[in-house]
Amino acid sequence: MNINWNSKVSELNKSPRKPQYIKSLESAGIIQLKDLLWIIPLRTRNLLSSIDECEEGDIFYSKGEVKSIRSYRNFRAKGKNRAALYNISAVIEADSRLVELKWFNAYPNIEKSLRGKTEVSFYGQVKKFNQTFQILNPKITSPQSSTIVEYPTINGVPGSRILSLVNKIPQSIWDEIPSEIPQFISSQPVCNSFKVLHGKTKNTDDKKIEIAKNQLILEEFFKEQIQIEKRKFLKKSKQHQYAFEMSEKNFEDLASLFQFELTSDQKKALLNIKNDFKKNIPMTRLIQGDVGCGKTAVAFGAAFLTIKEGHQVAIMAPTESLAQQHYKNAIDIFPKSFKVSLLSGSTKQKEKKSISNEINQGEVDLIIGTHSLIQDSVQFKSLGLCVIDEQHKFGVNQRISLTKKSITGHTLIMSATPIPRSLSLTQYGDLEVSLIKEKPNGRSKIPSRIITPDSIDKFLSFILTRVQMGEQAYIVVPAIEESDSIDIENLIKVTERFKYIFPDLLIASTHGKVPPEEKRKTLNDFSNGKIQILIATSIIEVGIDVENATIMAVYSPERFGLSSLHQLRGRVGRGSKPGFFFMINEKKISKESKNRLKVIENNSDGFEIAEEDLKIRGEGDILGQSQSGEKKRKLADIRFHADILYKSIELIEKYKRQEPELFKKRISSLVDSVEEFTI
Repeated sequence: MNINWNSKVSELNKSPRKPQYIKSLESAGIIQLKDLLWIIPLRTRNLLSSIDECEEGDIFYSKGEVKSIRSYRNFRAKGKNRAALYNISAVIEADSRLVELKWFNAYPNIEKSLRGKTEVSFYGQVKKFNQTFQILNPKITSPQSSTIVEYPTINGVPGSRILSLVNKIPQSIWDEIPSEIPQFISSQPVCNSFKVLHGKTKNTDDKKIEIAKNQLILEEFFKEQIQIEKRKFLKKSKQHQYAFEMSEKNFEDLASLFQFELTSDQKKALLNIKNDFKKNIPMTRLIQGDVGCGKTAVAFGAAFLTIKEGHQVAIMAPTESLAQQHYKNAIDIFPKSFKVSLLSGSTKQKEKKSISNEINQGEVDLIIGTHSLIQDSVQFKSLGLCVIDEQHKFGVNQRISLTKKSITGHTLIMSATPIPRSLSLTQYGDLEVSLIKEKPNGRSKIPSRIITPDSIDKFLSFILTRVQMGEQAYIVVPAIEESDSIDIENLIKVTERFKYIFPDLLIASTHGKVPPEEKRKTLNDFSNGKIQILIATSIIEVGIDVENATIMAVYSPERFGLSSLHQLRGRVGRGSKPGFFFMINEKKISKESKNRLKVIENNSDGFEIAEEDLKIRGEGDILGQSQSGEKKRKLADIRFHADILYKSIELIEKYKRQEPELFKKRISSLVDSVEEFTI
């Protein structure tokens, strides 16, 4: 039978019946031999046959003469079989040195296997004790190769079974491992790296293993970037017939919408959008910026240009409160000739039907809403632009459902969570990115402090003073009710405490589980000044913009990601009054948690905070596992291998320059259908 890397793992088994361990591997996605390659060993070590070359931790292999054996029952052993467990030691003369082999909690059959033998073969990890070499729990056997390879357990299949499967792969095909990277770009054959890690080469050392791993990391990133190039190709393939004229007058009129001067970053973003609109291919642009940098103004500017071209605009927000806020601002900003409507889950059925009919007839220019916009009942006459706010709050399919309703495919994605460059290149590498770092005039830094039990009284006194001055405060807690498993402050207890401490103040609470109408009333009352202190869960992270709110205090802040804390901080100080941010720890926290919070206390740059958050939590926790590539990679991790990621992008550009036709052919071969287009 001709075995190659596309052959099934089951073909390595001679039995006509498929054993259970093969089925277990298949259910874990290990189906072909090339899948076995990517089960990266936990450890790969060379066997040393000279004891004088060994250091602690090395694997030593030798043959030696048995000098003495002794054993005694281990009465301290635990478990149901403890009565049968022994501590055994044997002194072996090997390599002209005495080496002690030791077994703890061993069965007596080990002693039996040694007795009667004058010479044994053994290998194991070297330890030193009182100038004597010891091998703890060694194996009494001749190793099958000069390298010891330890594999992880996969779906219940032990590493030893995986090792036996890998060893069944014919030696003849180890030099034929296909690489993602063309040879003219990288002269380092990937087969050498796989052979080093799987113990198929001699004289393996830590440096060679590191080089091999880096090569495979490069392979993973390169493959990911090829997929990004495929998505770019698909977008260019999906042309439309609605290139906007983009008159200079309309672009000039855009500036008059706002009562403030746009920053240079905002103007640059709008100019980029204008140029995108002139093309007959879908725009997919990410507006990325820090809290309060003015991303919404850019989105409204893009909406204005689209409506002036005679097309409709849809803005989809993740929460009703944020959709309502956008609606309120749009009514204030856009000309009265523009018809703006709001559609959300709480919209009455009769009104929803009426709005849907108006959208279908083209009577609505700008529709702002939540997930309601992706319902089949909502159809547009001429949707020219989709704006998706807080895009990471939506699933991929939800975003696609809205974009498919557009005649142009133009999509503007906004993210108030600054995205580290490395993460942006892997998750959004196929998007055009407009970076907005410059903040509008008047926005000042928000002082941030960690509050401990020693300073809690000063914090409460500060709140009372500011509220008596006519200002308002947010108090955020990470839980709604008491929890036996997680010792954190909860909304009910904190609300009761604040009402007890401040009996004369207007205090209310809300969270994501209260009925939408009740939650909306509470938020409106806070916005209108009827509530002085609002205690809530992190639902206020997005969508609440109350200029009179100057204090944001977060209980148990160690339960939040750094980016979430930064988002919460951005909800205050949005008016003419300065804002203040507090992180309340009423109990002792670990040194590590305190150091994390100091990143917020000492830093106001959202991009730097995002980089730290990425290092701590990983991309899966930041984006959500469904949107991150973290689970698909075996070795690569952008937190630690950003330099290799950037190298993979350089190789892609080199590929395009040196072999443009070959590159285009490769990308084209990956495209099964333009329906794969995603954002």
